[in-house]
Amino acid sequence: MWQQVDPNQQWERMLGFTLAVDHRMIVIAYDALYPIDLRRPRSFVSDDRFPEGEGVYDYESQILTYEGQTHYVLGLYGGSPIIWSGRGEVLEVDTERETLRIAGLDGKIALKFHYSDVSGDWLSATFSQDDEYVLLGVPYALYAFRRLPG
Repeated sequence: MWQQVDPNQQWERMLGFTLAVDHRMIVIAYDALYPIDLRRPRSFVSDDRFPEGEGVYDYESQILTYEGQTHYVLGLYGGSPIIWSGRGEVLEVDTERETLRIAGLDGKIALKFHYSDVSGDWLSATFSQDDEYVLLGVPYALYAFRRLPG
């Protein structure tokens, strides 16, 4: 089972987001970087020193180097999402119906979520490296889900 995590933020044109590692991720937007702790998603602050990731984000390699750490980015300039979890689940996105689904090995749907994409420019969905989160990003919104114990 999955529970939605609400960052409670509408982005001013998000360019991308990093894979979640140890409950943390970073959103790259036109106006700033937004480091987020998914355990406390409403308590983040922006870092407006790097609008559009200027000086810290390499669009060609999809690498963000921020505060001494390197992060892989998904978003407007591509990236390689993790669509299979270590538990054998598959992440599916139907852009026509604006639906995100997670299906188990047995074919049962563990999550079905309808999102809104007012832009249509890009979309990226991924499991986190530890399979604890699923992230879906579109230019103006980030949707995050945490795996519930059990």
